Amino acid sequence: MKGLKPLFTPKSKIIKQNTEIKPYSPTPSLKETSYSTAFEHITFLSIADPDYETLDNINRKYNFHHLAIEDCLSEFQRSKLEQYDDYLHLILQLPIYEKELVVVAEVNIFVSESYLVLVHWSNLAHLEYFINSVIHEQRTRKECMEKGTGYLLYKIIDLLVLNSFPLLDMVEKRIRIIENKIFDESRHDDKKIVREIAKTRRDIMSFHRIIKPEISVISLLERIKDKFIIIPELELYFGDIVDYVSKQWEIITDLNDLIINLNNTNESLISVRANNIMKTLTVMSVIILPLTLISGIYGMNIRLPVSEFKYAFEIIILFMVVSTIFMLSFFKRKRWI
Repeated sequence: MKGLKPLFTPKSKIIKQNTEIKPYSPTPSLKETSYSTAFEHITFLSIADPDYETLDNINRKYNFHHLAIEDCLSEFQRSKLEQYDDYLHLILQLPIYEKELVVVAEVNIFVSESYLVLVHWSNLAHLEYFINSVIHEQRTRKECMEKGTGYLLYKIIDLLVLNSFPLLDMVEKRIRIIENKIFDESRHDDKKIVREIAKTRRDIMSFHRIIKPEISVISLLERIKDKFIIIPELELYFGDIVDYVSKQWEIITDLNDLIINLNNTNESLISVRANNIMKTLTVMSVIILPLTLISGIYGMNIRLPVSEFKYAFEIIILFMVVSTIFMLSFFKRKRWI
């Protein structure tokens, strides 16, 4: 295939066989973990699911800093931008939805005037489709690479950032469902709602941890004045990405405030229902108490008032009924029931 060169021994697939991207037409699957393609003087290299051996082979060719290579394999990273003498190293953490949870996906990008090396993992289907398009489709490759590595970097970051909006919409939809359940007395399930609120708050916290450092990284990338990579003509493009990330931060802040308010409201309603239950039980206990006392006294084998009367049992039962009605009327008048 023209413009497509396998570089290393395959370790995994850049596009999994069970991955289905319905909005797009089928494209040929990549069978190797690493591929490169070139347009004029620019090389685009994509590495999926790398191990240390693969990255070490890349390092021999491009001479990256050893700390940057370690960052690619480190499990605990934050979004950051490192500027070296002749290249930039960008780490972006992105939210993805996996097994009903918002989890972190990481992308490492090395970019210079003549190359862009993309290190990623195969849980980003939208990125994998973009890579497929650049590698296999000449028109897409020309569109993304003819303006330089800086524009190719913009296209990748723009794709990754925009993909967060559908996830935010999904979280917002879940919050609406929770709100409806909270105020729907006919199907109120306190335990289930508390679990859903907790899961949603966890997802919002995940977004918070991911997007907050991303804002400073993208803003720094916009301010970098590099005559070869981030040329002045691209400042407007990266400015748009900064706007997108800032908008996502505003949405996250609003959703966080909303879920906190819903949680407080739900706790208040649970407290009111618990108080009502306790009030009902208390009223029942107060009503039953004198009845229990009377039945206990007249159950003893001793002489008691009216115990010798012919209709003693009926008199006692009548007294119990009258006392019950009296207490219910008293509680009703006091608006305790």
